[in-house]
Amino acid sequence: MRLKKNKKGIFFTLSAILLSALILLIISYQYDYQKQSVENTISYRITSMNNELNSIEKDLNREIYIAGFRTLLSMQKYIDEKGEFFNNSKGAFKEIIANGSYNNSTLPIMEETSLNDWTERVEKEVASTGINCTVEIKNISIEQNTPWTIRINVSIKVELKDEKLSVDMNHTSKGSSQISIIGFEDPIYTIYTYGRISNEIKKSNITTFVNNGNTTGLLSELNNGYYIASNNSPSYLMRLEGNLSPSKNGIESLVNITKLIDVGLTPKQKSVVDYIYFTNISTYDICVNNSKADPDLPNWFRLDQTYNHDKIYQINGISKNCS
Repeated sequence: MRLKKNKKGIFFTLSAILLSALILLIISYQYDYQKQSVENTISYRITSMNNELNSIEKDLNREIYIAGFRTLLSMQKYIDEKGEFFNNSKGAFKEIIANGSYNNSTLPIMEETSLNDWTERVEKEVASTGINCTVEIKNISIEQNTPWTIRINVSIKVELKDEKLSVDMNHTSKGSSQISIIGFEDPIYTIYTYGRISNEIKKSNITTFVNNGNTTGLLSELNNGYYIASNNSPSYLMRLEGNLSPSKNGIESLVNITKLIDVGLTPKQKSVVDYIYFTNISTYDICVNNSKADPDLPNWFRLDQTYNHDKIYQINGISKNCS
């Protein structure tokens, strides 16, 4: 009897041990499963946050271009309507592209397209996925990087947070875009002709202005209001603030005085290079001897030797002293 009782005791002991081991195994499995499930959820959330961040970075450059282009249009419209230059073109540009306003006045062209408008849209779109998002504009810079283009650089700080999973991500992103100035109005024509004449910036492809007395190229340059790059001339950004000092990224055109006369403006006897004609800069000028030119140039046409425009526009062989 005692042996049978011992066998039963051993059986129950082994059963208890096996049962305990099975319970521990089940608990361990459930814990590992739950842990793996949480880790998978966190990993999925981090992937989602990375995707949102990549989407924001890709969209940034596109937004800079759209907002930047509309900012230039707004600045052009402001000069047309107010008849005055900006005190600081870069400062005005930053204010307009960021806020869609200038001097606390909303600019219609910027409606829903400023950088702050964009950050609000991004935050709402990301929030719809269950992720808290904050986008902050840290810095905006603008430069005339070539005679024909303006570069805009923007840096932003992005904060993404999932409060339920205690997952967050902070990242600083930089974007940039380049905008051509071709097709925009030259503000110095608008201001100095009292809004009577506008001249769109058109890049000249003429390289030969005068050839053995043939002035076809020069007349085309003059009549079409084309522009060439020149480091003696002001850049487009400088023109927006009425600063006609030299720039390494400057541009210049030839003023067609006939157009000024046609709108009732009194002509000046000055070099017809725009930044000289519209200012008080004194230069030594030469005129054209039409007996050596074909076709003839207007009798008011003159260029300065002071800044080598006689050589730039190749009139040396057909020039004469201005009487």
